Amino acid sequence: MTHQREQVPAPMNAIATVVIPTYQRPDLLRECLASVERARLAVGQAVIDVVVTDDSRDEQSKHLVETSFKNVRYVRGPQRGPASNRNCGAALATGRWLVFMDDDCIADEGWLQGYLSAFASHPDQQLFEGRTRADRPRKTYAEESPVNETGGHLWSCNMAITADLFKRLEGFCESFPYPALEDVDFRLRLESEGFRPVFAPAASVCHPYRPMRELAFFRKHTASYAHLLSLHPKLVESLTWLGIATDTARMLFSLLKNVLRYGFPGSYRITYATLAKARVDATFLLARAQHKP
Repeated sequence: MTHQREQVPAPMNAIATVVIPTYQRPDLLRECLASVERARLAVGQAVIDVVVTDDSRDEQSKHLVETSFKNVRYVRGPQRGPASNRNCGAALATGRWLVFMDDDCIADEGWLQGYLSAFASHPDQQLFEGRTRADRPRKTYAEESPVNETGGHLWSCNMAITADLFKRLEGFCESFPYPALEDVDFRLRLESEGFRPVFAPAASVCHPYRPMRELAFFRKHTASYAHLLSLHPKLVESLTWLGIATDTARMLFSLLKNVLRYGFPGSYRITYATLAKARVDATFLLARAQHKP
């Protein structure tokens, strides 16, 4: 059960509700919300509603929103992972559009105007993805950023969808064992119903390079990848031994190129992720062969 504390009444005339899930990162959240506030001022605050849904174990993010961002609505999240946290924020939406952003992103000043212009230019479209850029060229292989310069990813850190379509799909899947690949599952479900996002490059955010996550994350990611395959049988149907070998070789070749360019730090994690994906693919392929009539 969630406990909402509204600092301001939810604007009933909002065009869009920005949903920002957060967890134990008040410093990053401060920078994120400050950038969103600048983007809101550029289009007029009344047309944009902002909700922070907080899974943190402490009160720091709550205090930050209460004292420094009084036009932002705050809600305590369900503490069941980012998919559930995003769904919690979406349930409070008042606008026709839901705009998702992550707490470690920084909105460009024209971010919201970019979405509003895209909505107006494509009145029949229900799904958009914005541009996600890095803050600088990559310096080392041991850092990462979900860059999306040309579209085709639909990362949950910068996307917009009508509230009606989001409800129709019942939001992000909350059954993944670890917080990874929920947005890929969401994209696949949208594609299965014929929805493709329009890329809105003017709706741009910056995701600064962060240190690459530890090996434990990649182990968990493997479990979520296996769950993704179990939810989407067509992915398993497309698996072949040649395809697994080709994909693994391609990824290892890319790894070698990046090691030569950036050095060895972080490479063992990517190596593990590459081989783990191949192992999961092979497991599903064998299971499919055994159950084939």
